This record gives sequence, structure tokens and C-alpha cells, in this order.
Amino acid sequence: MANNKLLTAEEILQMSDDDYMDERQLAFFRNLLVQMENELRQNADQTTVNLRETTVAPDPTDDTTTRKVAFTRELWIENEDFAEVPPPKFKRLTLGGEVRLMGAYIVKCTGVDKNPDGSIAAIHCTADLETGNGNPADGRKVKGTIHWVSAAHCIDAEVRLYDKLFTEANMNAIPEGSDYKDYLNPESVVACTGCKLEESLKDAKPGDKFQFVRTGFFTPDSKNPGVYNRVVTLRDSFKPAK
Repeated sequence: MANNKLLTAEEILQMSDDDYMDERQLAFFRNLLVQMENELRQNADQTTVNLRETTVAPDPTDDTTTRKVAFTRELWIENEDFAEVPPPKFKRLTLGGEVRLMGAYIVKCTGVDKNPDGSIAAIHCTADLETGNGNPADGRKVKGTIHWVSAAHCIDAEVRLYDKLFTEANMNAIPEGSDYKDYLNPESVVACTGCKLEESLKDAKPGDKFQFVRTGFFTPDSKNPGVYNRVVTLRDSFKPAK
């Protein structure tokens, strides 16, 4: 009987994706700073100069549902979207490689800054400002697209990533006499602090619902301002080689 109740609770959490298709938003849990170079260099002490408005489509199948987002000298991307030494079939940003910033330009990584421990503190890129409305004029192909947000136009948040409570899909099928605690998923909830979210989320309220690009479906926590809870996951198309 206990197993039935626990299984039902998990099923309730995995609600219909259609209930969370209101808006697609940009959110970053493990952030990496991108510093744009080329003509922005002359204003390197100001992170919001040469602000360019670019369009991001919440629904990739509907070009009419668009909004304005700021493109500034400093941007945040997801840490996993850059690899100094890329694994096989990696189609995101690499040193010397190009990628398209979703809804914006093609950028090329020209260098990296590292912390004393060898980890990457920031990456430097140049933007091909002629690619805002389409492919490069010279016909070169850029396969990867990653999402991003302006460092000057985002908000800080804590994000709680809820996943399945148990490691078994059907707890009724576990051997008789087993302790359900042996099947608890140690990563059923992971709290990410220092996350960067799109500025448009600053007025979100409990009960609002959003799809965070490539990550899942989220809603603001009802008791803790500035906290977002994931209620349904998405699958990432890239899986690192084991």
C-alpha cells in the first residue's frame, strides 16, 4: 500500500508537458562568462554599450511569438556548452570554433581566461555581425546553436532540479521484503545556486509556468522568492562519451 501511494506521488509530479508550454525562457545553472571582442573592445569598461536588440522566439515553430532581448558585451552561456578539448561529435562552442547564439549572431571563440586551479573563468569571442538575419555570406556552415543571456540584463536565482524519487520505474515490482529506502534516487532534488535567468522572469509569481530552454518545465516556488522548481524534465540531445 505504501508503495502505491509513493508511486502515485511521483506520477502527479510528472504532469502533462502541455500544462507547461506557456513560455520558453533562457536560464543558466552552471554559468560561463563570454566576453565579446571586435568593435566592442573600445568600450570594454562598459558592459551595456553597443546594446543590440535581437529576437528570440519562445516557440521555434511560430515566428510570430517573439520578444526582444539585449545583446551586450558580456554574456552568460551554459558551462557545458563550451569545451576547450571537445569530445567526439561535440557541436557546441570550442576554442577556435564557431557556433550560433540562438536568435542572434554566429560567434567564434578566440581565447580563454583561466582560474588558478586551471578551470575556465571566461571565454573570449568575436561576433560576425553580418549573420544576425541568416547564414554567413561566404557560405560556411555552422552546425551548433546554443542559448545565452546578457550579463547586464539577467536576474540571479536558485533553481531546484526535481527528478524521479526512485531509481526503479515501478516500485511495486521490487522484491518482496525489500526496503524502499534502498531505491531512493540520491539526485531526486539538486539545488543550483547563483543561476542566471532571463530578465523577463523578474516579476514571475507562484503559479506561473515556463519552459527553460533545453532543461525542463519550471514554476516559481510558493514559499521562497527567487527559487524556481523543475517539475518535468527534458532530454538533452548530447550525451558525453563514457
